[in-house]
Amino acid sequence: MPSPGITLYGSRLWPRREVLDRCDNAPGRGKGGGRRAGEPQGPRKQHAYEGDPRLDTAREALTAAGGAPKGRIAAALAEQHGGTPRTWERLLTVAAAASPDADAEL
Repeated sequence: MPSPGITLYGSRLWPRREVLDRCDNAPGRGKGGGRRAGEPQGPRKQHAYEGDPRLDTAREALTAAGGAPKGRIAAALAEQHGGTPRTWERLLTVAAAASPDADAEL
C-alpha cells in the first residue's frame, strides 16, 4: 500500500523512489498472480447460458405460448420462476435459436 503522499496545489504527489518501487513490485504479481500471457484459458461456452437448466423451461414456454410476444412470455416466466424479465428474454432468444424450427420462428 503506498503512503498517502502529499497534496500540493490540489494534486497528490509521491516521491519518485516510492513510485518506481510500486512499478517494480505491482500488486497481484506474487505467488499465482494470474494467468500468464499466451496461456490458453480452456474451452469456451458457445453462449452464456450453455448448460443452464432454465433453457429447457424457456423452450417449453416458447412451444406452449405459440405466437405470443417474447416480452410477455419473459414477464410470465420471471413471475413464475424468479429472475428478471430481461434474463428470461435472453434465455428465450437462445432457446429459440437452438430449437430445430428456429428458421420458422424468425
